[in-house]
Amino acid sequence: MRASLVLFAAAVAACDSPFVAPPPTVGGGPLPDTAITFAIFPDSANLFVDDTVIFAASARDKNGQEVAAPVTWSSPDTAVVTVLQTGMVIATDSGQAVVHASTGALTDSVTIRVSPVVYQSVASGARHSCAVGTNARVYCWGSDLSNQLGVTPPVLERPAPTPIAAGAVFVALAAGDAHTCALDLDHEIHCWGANDQGQLGRGGEDSSALPSLISSGTQYVALSAGGAHTCAQTPDGTVACWGRNASGELAVGDTVARPSPVIAAEGQTFTDVSTGSSHTCGVTTTGVTLCWGGNALGQLGDSTLTASTAATPVRGGAGPGYGFVAAGGNHTCAIASGATYCWGSNLRGESGTGSTDTALVEPQLVSGTVDFRALTLGSDFTCGLGSDSLAFCWGANDRGQLGDGTQTDHATPAAVSDSLHFAQLSAGGLHVCGVTAGGTIYCWGDNTSGQLGLGAGFVGPLTTAPKRIPFPP
Repeated sequence: MRASLVLFAAAVAACDSPFVAPPPTVGGGPLPDTAITFAIFPDSANLFVDDTVIFAASARDKNGQEVAAPVTWSSPDTAVVTVLQTGMVIATDSGQAVVHASTGALTDSVTIRVSPVVYQSVASGARHSCAVGTNARVYCWGSDLSNQLGVTPPVLERPAPTPIAAGAVFVALAAGDAHTCALDLDHEIHCWGANDQGQLGRGGEDSSALPSLISSGTQYVALSAGGAHTCAQTPDGTVACWGRNASGELAVGDTVARPSPVIAAEGQTFTDVSTGSSHTCGVTTTGVTLCWGGNALGQLGDSTLTASTAATPVRGGAGPGYGFVAAGGNHTCAIASGATYCWGSNLRGESGTGSTDTALVEPQLVSGTVDFRALTLGSDFTCGLGSDSLAFCWGANDRGQLGDGTQTDHATPAAVSDSLHFAQLSAGGLHVCGVTAGGTIYCWGDNTSGQLGLGAGFVGPLTTAPKRIPFPP
């Protein structure tokens, strides 16, 4: 709403002398008689809880020139916002609020809408998880032994979602064994946590308890964190990796760790890349699935058990037809036109073939009739989302990581309890977290380090079925 006031003089007769009206006041002082308009800017705001916005107000004369005038700020909706006399508004709860500004008889108002913060995505590491909220801020929980939570002060563990360093805003996350990386609004990557293998990409091995920009000015569009290495894609499909390389997981032709980003599988461009414990796989823009790194249990899918420092084509299975690949502890899975294939370790049934084998050196079809649209792999188990967004898991289940209400291993996909519909899943070492379309996160599995995010009041080292975690504080 905009307000304007035209000031005018009126002659008033009196018995003894002419009456002169007193000038209007501004916060106790006189309002310049040249001011005719008054407006707040910006003229609206949409905030999340805990966000702030600073408004300004301007009084102007008939020529549009600004006139100096004190301003008073207020709002009747004190349950939703706190208004300071500097023009700063702090969102304290969800709802709608009107903020008023006045200078003398001139007033203006703006409407502010405050939304609650819910979750957009989640990433699980070995013993911790982090999530991005709708306010682009990051919340982490679980083990903090290596400062992988990015919170201050560092502690051994945090059992509930905790905001990371103030002011840090991100759009995507990846969690490794003991480090975390995130993509910011400018498409640059920041990492924090353990850095003994250079997995933070900072150019050295100094760890960081807070988000630290990697030593590259390159823009990225996606990222994946493995055991102690990290890979990311550039807009043109080039993949850069950094960190541990003892098994050749960086695809640079040797086994020397790199503390800064280097081009992996040089000459190839990718539509998808995924990092495992000590191996990496990706789908090229020509539809070929390549893997490199550790291969002791056949996780490269190249018909051998030999590690490779160069990108190697996956053999058999759906051939060049994979459109999505996911790497886990020592196994790999991929999707081709709704059919799911896995290879590598199958000691606990994590490859989903219906039996348990020492190693699968080529892709094998996952048993069952579910058409999966997304996969996430833990240390020795696998989870996927069906076309109806229901979750299924298979493999090891001693810590309840399959979420089916039991601690019994399954060599074929088993439905996660409670028939929840998820938009995204992320498997950690021995736990899983998933976010629904409505922004709620549920977690299940091992909780010995608080990695389920259920809060200090949750009693128990594990849970075998999905439990809802608190919304961001």
